[in-house]
Amino acid sequence: MSRNNQRRIDPKLKQQSHRRSLQRVGRTLMLLALIAISVGSGLWLNQTWSTTAWQINADAPIKAAIEAQLAAMPNKDFISMRPDHLRQQWLQAIPDLEAVRISRI
Repeated sequence: MSRNNQRRIDPKLKQQSHRRSLQRVGRTLMLLALIAISVGSGLWLNQTWSTTAWQINADAPIKAAIEAQLAAMPNKDFISMRPDHLRQQWLQAIPDLEAVRISRI
């Protein structure tokens, strides 16, 4: 058997193939990096924008009930302290409340 009958791959085609596969790997790594940065920054902002102080304008028993609800919350981050979410919780948990207005400053 002679070596003249063997197929030879063109070096330019081989180089283009390597370049394409490296581009795919690079795009995939960039996409993963963007996802990781987005998730990480979202979690960081969630903790940074956590609620540290609040002001309650209500009668004494209702104010005490709301403060107890706030103290019982395990985390006071941005997502769990959404005004609409808190409003629903408090209207169900505190029967003396007729209406709740929550604003974030």
